[in-house]
Amino acid sequence: MNPAGGCGGVKFLVHRVLPMGFASAIHELGVALQLALDSGRVLVEAPGSPHADGVPECGSLRNTLDSCYLLPFSSCRPTEADIVEAMKSTKSQPQGVTVPGEPRIVFTSKAMVEAARHRAPKMFEERLQQTAVDHSKHRYWWRAQAAAYLLRPNMGTLAGLGKRRMQQLRGPEPSPGCITVVACSVKGGDSASTSAFTDADFDSRAAKIRALDPTRFTDHIFLSASSARTLAYFVNGTGAAPDAGAHRWHTSYVTGAKHFGGGMNLRPRKKGGGRDLDAVTKDAVYESMLGTLLELDLALECSGFVGSIDSHWVRLIDEMRSVVRCSADAAYMDVEYDDPRQMNLHW
Repeated sequence: MNPAGGCGGVKFLVHRVLPMGFASAIHELGVALQLALDSGRVLVEAPGSPHADGVPECGSLRNTLDSCYLLPFSSCRPTEADIVEAMKSTKSQPQGVTVPGEPRIVFTSKAMVEAARHRAPKMFEERLQQTAVDHSKHRYWWRAQAAAYLLRPNMGTLAGLGKRRMQQLRGPEPSPGCITVVACSVKGGDSASTSAFTDADFDSRAAKIRALDPTRFTDHIFLSASSARTLAYFVNGTGAAPDAGAHRWHTSYVTGAKHFGGGMNLRPRKKGGGRDLDAVTKDAVYESMLGTLLELDLALECSGFVGSIDSHWVRLIDEMRSVVRCSADAAYMDVEYDDPRQMNLHW
């Protein structure tokens, strides 16, 4: 991604981030990074990311994730004019016809991403075969490495996170022994979810983690929730399930977030839509993104984790706590799967 010999003669793979949740976008970028490594190209994010394009705080020329919020994915990058020209050239080709001569700039497609997402980059496969990591989990190992590389906040973001941590964190500071609860897709909550998960489901799982070792785990929860009702349950409710032998929770959370932990949807709200978290105006995108990154940072500070592995946001937390925070051995309890071997990592 950062050629030692400079940028002369470098070829690029351009990936466009579509309107989707932040965690989903990072996962797709991870697959694009894999495709770039496999093809000997440098990954470039296409201009116009829905998370940054037109966002006042980013500025008119900082319209990608790796210019507005994150460090550049590569030290080499073609000009926007080169990318636009290459896009015009690609669109002019008949469907199914490959542009001859191995062009300097090529683009990812949905089909390319879908075909590659179930494996790790070829350059790592031989080494992975020599480890005890099950072959079916090589892809999950790579997702964690890719997420850790992509999610390197720039100085402006770091400053913004520090400021917002002081202003928007409610409750005690996350510390060793706390339990992160990612209460997504709660039945009866504010989201239009068909999930059978309830607040009590997440509550009881957290209580079970605490009961595993009351000297290690505390009664402190850091909550990332999509629902005001769920927030009220953990902040003002009765606390941990009495039959699990835990105490009432001391809950901390990020206030004022207009998103669900990276699940922010930037598509226009449909008339009559039931979720008040779907539509985010350009003026609110920056604050929502900083809130997302703050939640991620705080969630990683705990020693136990509860969530649904089927959620992109939970997977991102799981990946980052394993690589960046070196907490791969921390307790994780899934709200759906009692047996970890049943969890689907083949996404």
